Amino acid sequence: MDEKASRPRGRPSTEAEDKLFEKYKYVRFVERQKVERKLKTCRRQLAEIIQGKSEADPQEIQGRMNGLLEDLQYIKFYPHGEKYISLFPKDGKLKPREMAKQKSIRESIRNRLESQKEIDERTLEKRETKETVEHREEVDDFFADGDANDVVLLG
Repeated sequence: MDEKASRPRGRPSTEAEDKLFEKYKYVRFVERQKVERKLKTCRRQLAEIIQGKSEADPQEIQGRMNGLLEDLQYIKFYPHGEKYISLFPKDGKLKPREMAKQKSIRESIRNRLESQKEIDERTLEKRETKETVEHREEVDDFFADGDANDVVLLG
């Protein structure tokens, strides 16, 4: 998927955003690969539990998967105009200021995705309502072929 395509529509990117995007593109790619690999491992472990080949705790694995899915969203929807804060820093630790920034970015991504989900649900409801009305109009029995019982004789 083209990363530039995931930018907000209607607002042109600045030169600084483009520069930061290009600078951290490879880091984000590598981190996405790591997270996807870990997700694949978790899915395999869940499949083994379902088949009865493993006795591991499915709740623990599901919790790990949820965390990895959040990491994937963090990587995918990270703001292009900001310095990227790695999920896997070289020294293994983040500074407190970086941790706070990472937490706020995760929260903003989560809120944005939830609001988008609500918008999508409302759009789907409107579409379903419109389709129901159109279906009722198609089934209008005013001009339908009538039975002999429907004929009224005027005398």
